[in-house]
Amino acid sequence: MNSSLTITNCTISHNIGYSGLLVWDSDVTLENSIISFGRSGHAVYYNGGSLTILYSVFYRNDGGDWIGNIENQFGINGNISADPLFLDTLALDFHLQQGSPCIDSGNPESPPDPDGTRSDMGALYFNQVGIGETTTPFDPFSMLQTSPNPFSSVVNISC
Repeated sequence: MNSSLTITNCTISHNIGYSGLLVWDSDVTLENSIISFGRSGHAVYYNGGSLTILYSVFYRNDGGDWIGNIENQFGINGNISADPLFLDTLALDFHLQQGSPCIDSGNPESPPDPDGTRSDMGALYFNQVGIGETTTPFDPFSMLQTSPNPFSSVVNISC
């Protein structure tokens, strides 16, 4: 194995490339995340190592969602295929709107969202206290909380 990676509460959407996530001879865990609306590749390309997908949603990726080596993970471990119902993707606003299947659908063992409810899928939680208030500033091209930093063969990424 070349590396070990944990990706938690991330949103990968409207990407243009081979796949939303490329796993090559590595140990990868994807949890509470969304990979959707990929414009050219499938959700995940997996070639060796180990891949664990937990409480995540893949939806409308042009090359397919739960296909190939990951097709057996649809419907287990909380994994779904449903429209995440983003607020406004044209304005790059990937907050969840009321009624999203991603709300309160994250791993029940994960820390709760800032509003005290069960973890949502994706990078931006749905604020149930302010019912849908989007007070979190969001840069769609940022990555937060990489640990350890610097890293070599093992890294955890929380978006």
